Amino acid sequence: WIARVEAPAWRGPSKQRHRWVSLFVLAALDCWADATSECPPLAQPRCFDEEFTCERCCDTRAIPVGDLSCWLGDVTFATCCGVTNLRFQASMLVPAADHLYVPATCPPAAQANCFDKYFPCERCCDTRRGAQGDMACWPDSTAVGLRTLTFAFCCGMLPF
Repeated sequence: WIARVEAPAWRGPSKQRHRWVSLFVLAALDCWADATSECPPLAQPRCFDEEFTCERCCDTRAIPVGDLSCWLGDVTFATCCGVTNLRFQASMLVPAADHLYVPATCPPAAQANCFDKYFPCERCCDTRRGAQGDMACWPDSTAVGLRTLTFAFCCGMLPF
C-alpha cells in the first residue's frame, strides 16, 4: 500500500520515491523499538525483580497483557500492572449484578492473564452482565500507560 500512496507535490524518479518511503518506514520502526516502556504508577512492586522488571513485564506495546514469560499462577498482568486497582474503581460506578446466582463458565479461548481472583474470567466474560460482560473489567488504562484490555481480546473473541 505504501507504493501506491503519492502526494501531488511528489516529483522525481520512482527509485527516489521508494528510497524516501523506505527511510520513513525504517525510522518509524526504529523509534518504536527504541521507545522505553515505563512502569505503570499503579503497578505492584512486589511482583517484580531484577530479571522480571516492571518495565519489561507491563510493556503492552506487543500484546495487551505484557510479556507472557512474566506471568505464572497468581502473578498475573491484571494484578501486577495495576489493572485490578482500576477495576475496583470502575466497579463502584457499575451496577451490581447480585441477582446472578448461577455461575458463568469461562470461554475456552479466554486469555488467562487478563483476570485475577477479584475479577475472574467467569465474572468478566459473563454476558448476562451486559453485551461486553462486566464493564468494570474493561476500564480505560491508557492514562497509566497501558493498552486497555477488552472483552473481545480477554474473552477469546479476537486474537492479539
